[in-house]
Amino acid sequence: MKIQIAATVFADGFLSPISHRISMRFLPSKCSISKLRRSADMLLSKDESVISLLNQKQNNASITYFAESTPDMLDLIKTLLLYRLIDELYICVLPEKKGYGIRLLDPNLLSEWTLVRKHALFGKEQYLIYHREKV
Repeated sequence: MKIQIAATVFADGFLSPISHRISMRFLPSKCSISKLRRSADMLLSKDESVISLLNQKQNNASITYFAESTPDMLDLIKTLLLYRLIDELYICVLPEKKGYGIRLLDPNLLSEWTLVRKHALFGKEQYLIYHREKV
């Protein structure tokens, strides 16, 4: 099982309220958000059972889930991060710092991840792709 999450965050890790912004940017076709949506077997919903996902992970189910980080999905995504169920992060980083709001990414969290690709976007925005380090 693989879980992929896409998010748009400010430079300090706070979630951008404009979640669709990431899908409107020019990205290489193989890592675009629409491509990720189409290639996923299932889209995660905010009511997804974490226990069911844990069972699928333990049973090595061959399914790929995808979700975009929006305020209504944040509780599920934070739980998935806590239980180390997310395998890939697709992050659009806006250059400004927000300083308040809903923090999606803690810089300490990224120590468990490997940056596999980095793209410069318009202005100083960046598109980062992380894979979880296997332990």
